Amino acid sequence: MAAKYFLGGSSKTHSFFLSLSLSLSYSFSLTLSLSLSLSLSLSLSLSLSLSLFLSLFSSIFIYFHKFLSLSLSLSLSLSLSLSLSLSLSLSLSLSSPSIFHR
Repeated sequence: MAAKYFLGGSSKTHSFFLSLSLSLSYSFSLTLSLSLSLSLSLSLSLSLSLSLFLSLFSSIFIYFHKFLSLSLSLSLSLSLSLSLSLSLSLSLSLSSPSIFHR
């Protein structure tokens, strides 16, 4: 009753304002739902890009680790080969000193 005196109109005016307020409320809830959906989509996109970056970083690290391991094994193999060659050469030089002292 007080709303009728405040607005100064009939029940049609009241139903129009009620319909308008419901429409605005629905529009606001739809906008809020859309913004939450966009925020969730952005969060998922960020999470996916971070996951892809970490996956790429780990694969680079794994390949680098494999390369480092291969390099280390080649270095050890070369060192072993040089050590064997040196010991063979030393043993030959000690076993036949007459060849080197002529």
